[in-house]
Amino acid sequence: MPGIFTPLQIKGKTLKNRIVMGAAERVGFTYEDGLMGEDVIQEYETLAQNNIGLMITQSLVISPEDAVACGFPVPGIYKPGHVTPLKRIVDAAHKNGSILIAQLGIAIRYSPRWSTKDLEDLLARYLYSAKLCVEAGVDGIEIHGAHNVTLNHILSQRTNGRHDRYSDGLNLVREMVTGIRNIAPENLILSFRMGCCFDWDKDIRMAKAIEEMGFDLLNVSVGVQEGYAPGIPADYEYTPMTYAASLLKKYVSIPVIAAWGIETLNRGDRLIRNGNADLTAYAKPFLADPEFVLKSKNNMDYKPCFGCRSCQWYSDGSRCPGRKRAHKTT
Repeated sequence: MPGIFTPLQIKGKTLKNRIVMGAAERVGFTYEDGLMGEDVIQEYETLAQNNIGLMITQSLVISPEDAVACGFPVPGIYKPGHVTPLKRIVDAAHKNGSILIAQLGIAIRYSPRWSTKDLEDLLARYLYSAKLCVEAGVDGIEIHGAHNVTLNHILSQRTNGRHDRYSDGLNLVREMVTGIRNIAPENLILSFRMGCCFDWDKDIRMAKAIEEMGFDLLNVSVGVQEGYAPGIPADYEYTPMTYAASLLKKYVSIPVIAAWGIETLNRGDRLIRNGNADLTAYAKPFLADPEFVLKSKNNMDYKPCFGCRSCQWYSDGSRCPGRKRAHKTT
């Protein structure tokens, strides 16, 4: 079986290993009107030097309204001026042999009272942001449909509440796929960040639908919960989200990313070698130490994140004890 350092081909592109830097907000960095500041760009440039197969940007919002809805400064990709900093990140990834995917997200609070035209306008925003990502030279685009964000609520039967063609939220995603494919290079990787509801029948149907739409990669996470994750063994050593990824992998043929609480390269390697995932994603380990992969070379059990009860990255990453320790040992 392949391991975490085994290359992987996706859409004609070669990932040098199966280590994924998952999307994670970098609070405390500089963002002005959605524009990434020099400190953010340098953070990504440093990360790119660390032997990462696939880098996924933090979620880039698709409108200034989204930036306000987040409640704290965030990066965006909704106007031409945002292309240049994203291109610098892409160039840094390519210079170091990594593949880069831009994640598109939306934070405006969803209401079933939105009109059909409201969702058509939302679709147009997604497609314009996708066009800007293509201009920046990204290798792929990830649609964020997890974590109770707007799109996840549109996709969930519990919260959709519509009576138009978007009563099945997957129809909106299908239109996104069609629109993006019409403006993107043929080899653009399309990834979907799926929010599991932990009703396995529903989750399996959604995963299959995502593959049928033409997505190239399934990134499994948590969404609006409808079930109780039945069947997870009491002694299971990973998280329910990781279990969900291993379950859904049995029903799709596209590569599956497992995430949440994997913590070390050793634990990720075991998941891949056991056939429970094709790639493993890490977010907090890279927040705690941008050199996470390099320092794991001689210790596959290196765990830079302290697992603080209240993560400092939700307020000010400069206070992260893991990052402080990493600076001392670099």
